Formats: sequence, C-alpha cells, structure tokens
Amino acid sequence: MPSKHAPGLPGNEQDRLAKMADLDEKISLLQREKQELEKATAIPSGTFEACLESYLAHIEVERGFSKHTIAAYRKDCRTFLDIFKLGAWLDRFLSEKNQPPAVERNCEWFLRFLRKDRAFKIDQVTPATTHIDAFLEILVRAGEAKDQALVSDKELTGFLAEVKENGLEAEIRRTGKTLEGLIKTPYCETQRLPGERDIIDFVSELRKGGLADSSVQRCFCAVRTFFKFLVREGITGEDPSAELPIPRKGKYLPHVLGEEEVIRLLEARLEPRPRHPQRNKALLELLYASGLRVGEACGLQQNNVRPDLGIIKCKGKGQRERIVPTSRRCLAAIDAYCEDERPTLLGGNETGLLFLSRGGQELGREVVADIIRRYALAAGLAGKIPPHTLRHSFATHLLDAGADLRSVQALLGHSSLSTTQIYTHVSTERLKKVYDTAHPRA
Repeated sequence: MPSKHAPGLPGNEQDRLAKMADLDEKISLLQREKQELEKATAIPSGTFEACLESYLAHIEVERGFSKHTIAAYRKDCRTFLDIFKLGAWLDRFLSEKNQPPAVERNCEWFLRFLRKDRAFKIDQVTPATTHIDAFLEILVRAGEAKDQALVSDKELTGFLAEVKENGLEAEIRRTGKTLEGLIKTPYCETQRLPGERDIIDFVSELRKGGLADSSVQRCFCAVRTFFKFLVREGITGEDPSAELPIPRKGKYLPHVLGEEEVIRLLEARLEPRPRHPQRNKALLELLYASGLRVGEACGLQQNNVRPDLGIIKCKGKGQRERIVPTSRRCLAAIDAYCEDERPTLLGGNETGLLFLSRGGQELGREVVADIIRRYALAAGLAGKIPPHTLRHSFATHLLDAGADLRSVQALLGHSSLSTTQIYTHVSTERLKKVYDTAHPRA
C-alpha cells in the first residue's frame, strides 16, 4: 500500500518521509508531556527564598563576588521570584474561566503596579481593595488625560481605546470588578517549578519597566547562576535557563564630559555652602584623576593612599587589587580633607575608611550620586551626570592624549580588553565632530 506522504515519490522515499513525520509527532508528544510534568510538579512555598541565602553565600565565598554584585544579585533574584509568583497567581485566576485579552492585560498591569510597591510582599499579605483603588485612580487620570505621561504609556493604549468606545466609567467599573475577583482568588501555597517561559516573561517584564539593556543582562545572569546553584544542590533537576541566550545589549556610547566641562565641575561652588566641601572636592578629584568606580572610592582605606609615591591602591570587582596613579591636585585635596574635616566626621569611631558619612560610616553610592548631581547643576552642566561619567571621561581623555589601550585597561581594572575598547569608539566620535566643525570642506 503506497504511503500517504508525497504520493509522487518512489516508495522508499515515501516510507522515509512517513518515518520522519512519525518521529516529529513523538517529539511533540514528549515536549507536551514535559510541559505538563513541569506544571504538575510542585515545591513547598518559600523553598526558593530559603535557597537564596545559601546561593548568595556561595557566590561570596566560593566565587569571590564583590558585596555590590551580591546586593544586586539578591535584588535581581527576588524580583524574579516576585514576578514568577505573581504570574502563577494570575495564571490560576485566568484558568478558572476564559477571560478576554483586555482582562488579562489589565490584570498584568495591576500586578506590575503591585510589584513597584516595595512594601507589598505576596508571601506576607494578599492584595487589598486599597491597592485596587490606587490602581484605578491611575486609570482614571489616564482616561481623563490629566497626566500626559500616562496617556503616552504604551501599556495603556488598549485601555484608552476601550474608553473611547465604551466610556471611562464603564471601563473602570469592569476593571474594578475583575480585580476584585483576582484578589479573592487564593494564592497557591505550592508552586510549580519555573520553566523557560517564566524566564522569558521575566526578561520581558524588565524591558517593559524601562530597564537598561545592561541591567536586563545582569538580572538574567543572576537568575541563571541561581538556577545552576539549585541544580548543583539537587533542589531542581533541570536548569530552565540553560538553553536560553543571554539578552543582547545594545551598543551605546557612554556619556563623556569634555575637558572644559570637567574643570567647571571640579571648580564649582555650591550655594548655600555644603557641610563638607573638602570631602566632596577630594571625592570628585579622585573619581576623575584615577577613574575609580564609585564602590571602589567609597571602600577606600586611608592607608591605601600613598602621597609619597603618588599612587592609590584599591580593590575592584572580584576583590582584585590594582595600583592607580593619581594627580597632585587630588592628593592635595585628600590631604586637606583628612586634616580639617575627617576627624570631625570620625566622631570617635575607629575606622580606616577614607571617605566618611555624617555618621562616621562608609559613604553610600546614592550619596555620591547626589553630590555629583548638585555640583553638576552648579557648574551648569546639562543632562544627568551619573558618577560613572567621570570614569568614562577619565578613560576617554587618556586615549585622546595618546595613551595606549592596554595601559588604560590596567588603570580601569578591566579583566577583558573588549570592555575597554568602547572608549576607542568614543574617541572616534569626538574626532568626527572635530573634523566636521574644523575642516573647510567637511
């Protein structure tokens, strides 16, 4: 009997195609069984949270990650777990009856709203009507076009289209009723194991939240490392992130200040006068003169500064130490700060930290960011000037002045030369601008 597959082919070819079709069916069946098994497999609620602390201890002790990386990975993994749990809760609600796409969209946006509320923890308390009321107020403002930022929000385009068709009151009433049904749905005490789809949804949520490509990539790597640890410890049998590609990072040139702009920033004077101007000046001089990361500058010890040799010893990522030269202006500013202001900030505490807060503790990164923001405003610099801009400017100005790439790599503490090469693109862009403005036939 001839095969039903491709009847125009010889018999042996028809048999071969039939076998391939049967094989495809078996593979599809196995994949469906695997998906069903993943959904049916449940673990006690809180298992992942309990493992998270062990995982963080693992990357600190065995992998040698810095404290800033550990803090970031802690936040990233908890964000993933929050999104996963809220998603599982929504899936349970939507599976009870066939809901239209508009309901699913509004519920997803409501969960995103809950996640932004740092006080809300799904494991500790279920959402209340107060959360719904706060969310509906946002929808009302968008529907009445009272907030242009909300009106232009891509997430609200579908809702606003329905408002035009059915009226604002009807849509608010319908959304409120749906969300009341959602919060009445009991939260699962056990969770299925996360799969590939959950990690893809996690990355999608981060992108919708406006997170930068580099931050999305870091979050993904944190979760992937977490799952590798869970597999190693036997908590899970498979790593759902193993086959997923790392999210691509766009090629963005870092923002760099010109030399004249840096001078204006370093010589800016604040009105009213800040409490600790000498500390602020020493910190700004150091960030530009040596290209230190903010974490490296905040963790710098007083004995790491060697005025006699004109160098500074600092610990970078992975606790790697490096020696960095610094300028005479920077050393003079540090000396003036240590002589006049540091003893007052010390306040009787015993610490070797160089830069201190008002309470005699290590300066926080957000404090440094605020210092630079205020001095940038005083200097008349337009746009946002994050602390890393001074590090970018340090590297770019060195290359513009003829420094070789390997030397700049060593000064910045980059483990890979490819990380340093981005500054060559910055310099090229600057050369193009000079050419365009200076060449008579450009």
